[in-house]
Amino acid sequence: MKRWHHMAIQMTLANIIAISIAYTLSLSNPITAGILAVLSIQLTKTDTVYIALKRLLDAVIAILLGTLFFYFFGYTTLIFILFTPIFIAVSHSLKIEAGIVPSLVLASQLLIHGTFSFSVILNSFTLIFIAILVALTIQAFYPTKSSKILASYTNQFDNAIQTFIELIVSNLRKKDDSDATYQNLFMTLKRLLKKAETIDKDIIFSKDKRPIAYIKMRYAQTQHLKRMYKLSSAIQAPHEHQFMIADYLEALISDIGEQDKATPQKEKLTKLLETYRTKPLPKNRQDFETRAILYQMIFEIESFLNEKIQYHQTY
Repeated sequence: MKRWHHMAIQMTLANIIAISIAYTLSLSNPITAGILAVLSIQLTKTDTVYIALKRLLDAVIAILLGTLFFYFFGYTTLIFILFTPIFIAVSHSLKIEAGIVPSLVLASQLLIHGTFSFSVILNSFTLIFIAILVALTIQAFYPTKSSKILASYTNQFDNAIQTFIELIVSNLRKKDDSDATYQNLFMTLKRLLKKAETIDKDIIFSKDKRPIAYIKMRYAQTQHLKRMYKLSSAIQAPHEHQFMIADYLEALISDIGEQDKATPQKEKLTKLLETYRTKPLPKNRQDFETRAILYQMIFEIESFLNEKIQYHQTY
């Protein structure tokens, strides 16, 4: 079932429950409670909490400010029109503009009543409280498989990183042209990161941020892989060092996983760099340019490994 299907179910439940509670409490305009509850349901749990708090604050301001306007200047449509831009300006200045529309709906109910009444004000406050409470409760208890999905994305990222390195190895050995595969893979990982960030917003009762941190770390590594791929494509003439790097990267593929294999791999890379430094100096311009590219690749590999090492130091 797609995410918007779950959202539609949540909205339907919020509408029914909020209206039912409002009817039970004999509130005026109970339908408004349902509409406000539907508006409070967002794509993720985190967004729902964030927007709900903004709308609650904005509703309180609208009801109090609207009451003052109508009480001192009259319960007329013209006063409501004058009140609206002032309220909108206040909402924007406080960065709670997400609550403008539902808050204006509540303020309009003060106008419809035509006279000052504590019961009408209390009714408006109760409607927004019911709506937000229902929306938050539904989002909190609505079953999700966010943790399992993130775990799945973690495996997908690891597999993609392995494929990415395989493409670089193939490029270094000049076996085939893999540009199309490289572009598709990079775009797939970019989309997967966005999905993971959305899923992570559904996990509001856990302080363990390792899953999303791991995925972001892997995506950061793809930036180094992307540069490595371009560097490997820039090599014009074969060089013995490029095949040594290819061998190193090929051995690295099997170490891609959740355990800290980056630290020992960095030690191997340091030894590889020391081996390079003992080699004779370049004999011609082309040899010099190729070795310069390969040196850059080594430093990109080092940065790639450092991303993983830093993750393990943090978690």
